[in-house]
Amino acid sequence: MVNPSFENHPEFFFPSKIDKNIMVYDAEAKKMVVKKSQEAEIKLAEIPFVRLRDKLNWDMDKKLSFKEQVQAVEYSLQQNYCLELDLENTSIVYQDRVVKLTPLEFSIYFVLLDSKKGCNNKECIRCAKCFLNPREFPVENFILILKKIWGNWSLRVENIEKRLTTKDTLSWFLQNKSRINSKINSVFKGKHLEIVGKKNYGSTTYGVFVVKEQVKFKGFKLFSN
Repeated sequence: MVNPSFENHPEFFFPSKIDKNIMVYDAEAKKMVVKKSQEAEIKLAEIPFVRLRDKLNWDMDKKLSFKEQVQAVEYSLQQNYCLELDLENTSIVYQDRVVKLTPLEFSIYFVLLDSKKGCNNKECIRCAKCFLNPREFPVENFILILKKIWGNWSLRVENIEKRLTTKDTLSWFLQNKSRINSKINSVFKGKHLEIVGKKNYGSTTYGVFVVKEQVKFKGFKLFSN
């Protein structure tokens, strides 16, 4: 590391054996000044080295970018934590922190993770096989969850069911996805718990990039199993 006035300067790389004058910007004086190259202060930074190769749990024949490798390690490390969906409180619990959702938002999130739990693909990290197309959203499962929350004879459930069976579900899903993600990211930003899209030929499917072994349901059974 080098002090700011010399950092990124095209005429400076390392204090040379021969001292020379360099025009640099002085942040304190807020102007350009002439400084000698020997005035540069070089400090060695301590960079920690952590072995994470054993956490790269994917098919090694696949070529992944550096960003994808980092994400794969993050997902692998997060397997130590449980993502719990609490039906009674319509909330998401992760690492002792809680996100409260509306019954409608909670039911959407549940359906997506139910699809994740029911997927037979063994390689779960970064897998989007379980993602759902909003135009083919499993309304029946969604309504069953709402009935568990609001009751079997709720007029709210009846009205929502009519809306979803008679109109396009895409715009409805996307609006609720934005609200769900906003709440999740306000508490769990960087934990990859938000709903994301995966572009396919002619459509986009949506789901959550978590490992299915992490997901736990409290207060109800899975429909997919």
